[in-house]
Amino acid sequence: MLDFRGHGHSGGKTASFGFLELQEVRAALDFLAADPGLKGLPVGCWGVSMGGSIALLAAARFAEILGVVADSTYAEFGKAVARVQWLTYHIPRVPLGQMVLRAVELRLGCRASQLDPVRAVGLIAPRSLFVIHGGRDATIPMEEAQSLYQAAHEPKEWWLIPEAEHATGYFDRTDEYVRRVKEFFQHAFLRAS
Repeated sequence: MLDFRGHGHSGGKTASFGFLELQEVRAALDFLAADPGLKGLPVGCWGVSMGGSIALLAAARFAEILGVVADSTYAEFGKAVARVQWLTYHIPRVPLGQMVLRAVELRLGCRASQLDPVRAVGLIAPRSLFVIHGGRDATIPMEEAQSLYQAAHEPKEWWLIPEAEHATGYFDRTDEYVRRVKEFFQHAFLRAS
């Protein structure tokens, strides 16, 4: 398990939405490869919301990742930022939301489009992808997850949890969620071997 900067037990207060977190994924992969007890074991990524976005970006870049589960994940970074700004602060996308997004780009030193999972998801195949989304997700609309799924190549799986809100699928259907994710990774690892 890996907590990105500013999340869980990791230090820091600022997330970079994948720009710097990809370095953290690379460091984790290097750590696993250097540990004699873990070296050679299959590696998968499971991320929720922004973590799913980072998992998709990382899998597109790092071939060691043999399967990805993306739960409640946005397709386009700019749209996600604009939507959260609106839901949280009622900041309209034009012009204030655009100004905030440009400030984020300047701070990170990259274009927002470089952080769009929908641009990366097509690079994951022939490794496996599992997209999970809640039917009642008001934070990231289901259309975002559908865009990810449509842009991906086989092998890929889709699971809509009708009653789930943003990032609640695990809590709404814990047993089924664990079973499906476990089976997905088992098949992804077998497919890749």
